[in-house]
Amino acid sequence: MTVRNPFSRLVSAYCNKLHKDGIGHGGIFKILSKRMSEKYRHMRKNVTERQETYGGSATFEDFVNCLVKGSKEETSDAHWRTYANQCHPCVHRYDYIFKFESMAEDVLYLEEKLNFTAEDRKAFFPLRQYKSQPDLVKEEFAKVPRETALKLYELYREDFENFGYERPKWL
Repeated sequence: MTVRNPFSRLVSAYCNKLHKDGIGHGGIFKILSKRMSEKYRHMRKNVTERQETYGGSATFEDFVNCLVKGSKEETSDAHWRTYANQCHPCVHRYDYIFKFESMAEDVLYLEEKLNFTAEDRKAFFPLRQYKSQPDLVKEEFAKVPRETALKLYELYREDFENFGYERPKWL
């Protein structure tokens, strides 16, 4: 199982799937983004932005409002559903839990445990850099009212706690 800081994961999912410039923004995600914008823009912190459509795409604030107040259908996508509801880590006994933030080290550990050859390493786990973007997370969450961000934290608290992620100091 691979996990990621819940807030980093949400910012990544938003940027990739729901933002109009995201590489995954197409098909169902383009439709979802538009629906989120239409349904939640009236809740935006900045009153002057409430009528702004941003080309039919949701803002990060719209996305967070959807996660906090949305229907099960809106919040059940695997890209933003909690690990607790998706992978059931308390039920399944995972042999290994990798963290996105330490993926390179975690992969090396697994390769060693499994006695991988150099050939195996190339085929299964090509070495590459995995990076988190804490500044982008902080920047996106600065656009969200603190009260809403706290509600989101409560929804993802189990993921933060189960996998050793600290509550952001800015929250």
